[in-house]
Amino acid sequence: MKEVFKPYFRIWVICFALFNVSAFLIPRTVKGNFWIAYIFINLALIGQLYCVKRALNAETLQNLFYNIPIITIGRTGALIMLIFGIAAMAIPAIPDWLAVIVCMLVLGFTAVAVISTSSVSEEVGRIDEKIKKNTMFIKQLLADSYMLVQKAETDNKEIVNQVYNALRYSDPVSCEMLNPIEAQITVKFNEFSDAVINGNNTTENLGRELLILISDRNTKCRLFK
Repeated sequence: MKEVFKPYFRIWVICFALFNVSAFLIPRTVKGNFWIAYIFINLALIGQLYCVKRALNAETLQNLFYNIPIITIGRTGALIMLIFGIAAMAIPAIPDWLAVIVCMLVLGFTAVAVISTSSVSEEVGRIDEKIKKNTMFIKQLLADSYMLVQKAETDNKEIVNQVYNALRYSDPVSCEMLNPIEAQITVKFNEFSDAVINGNNTTENLGRELLILISDRNTKCRLFK
């Protein structure tokens, strides 16, 4: 995503330069409201560039999706500032105090909206990462059990499928309070996996013990919520 920012930055520099050059080439009466609007427009454009850079610094597409509102807010704020600023620069009759108040309000509301949205985006990203981490245990076991189904001999197919289905319909979200029983499940699953691959006659018993542990874990999942 960072590579996308480079061509955008080049376009931004061109637009920024065109505005600054045209602001002084067009004949007009230059008063205080002109300089007020000129300064605030430049601040808004720089702020909009920051919003885009902040959003495109996302490391994943999902985080970039969460940051899209930041780009929208920055662009909207810059556009409103540009419309009023150009009007203030072109109409000398607009009082300086009015230009200052309106420009400060636009810039202030935009900044507050960007900060608030950025905080929400970061919090959603943290929650998303936490959920991914908390679901890794079941996802890993499910993937391993699926591979085990492919390797199981005919005599062990039924118990292996039962384990796979038990994991498939288990609550995917773990928590710290489930660590002890999930550690037991991991050990038991490894024993069960070795028995299935080696064709041991303990496969059935190990599978039944594993199913009990998985059931206990799911019960505790419901109780802890």
